[in-house]
Amino acid sequence: MMTLQPTIAVLMPQILLGARRLGDASRPRVGGADTGEIIFYLVIAAVVIATVCVALFVASRVHHGRLRHSQGMLFSALCRIHHLSRRERALLRQLAARSQLAYPAQVFTEPKWLDTNRLRGQEAELAKLRQQLFGDGT
Repeated sequence: MMTLQPTIAVLMPQILLGARRLGDASRPRVGGADTGEIIFYLVIAAVVIATVCVALFVASRVHHGRLRHSQGMLFSALCRIHHLSRRERALLRQLAARSQLAYPAQVFTEPKWLDTNRLRGQEAELAKLRQQLFGDGT
């Protein structure tokens, strides 16, 4: 029995090391990393990506909501509906600024804003716009 004790003492670390290696072999490893670690980091990455996507979506909705309900977008929409050229749009903006209107879209509300005396040298264009926007009865 005495001869077995030193043999067990010598073999025990090797047996334990082999058992640990066997336990490691039961868990799949990829490139030296444990599969559990890889899944953990993939879940963390997915949560970060999802959070960024949600934040971008919300920011986009808020930004587009502000644009959709702005005075500039109203003016642009009215110009688009009336099929106004770029030159006609610029003329209306100039007219609104010269008339000190709070909002450029106000020129679409009443024919008086398109009075030909408001912009000297552009009476013909203003008369044409007035006719196009408000018709014959004005």
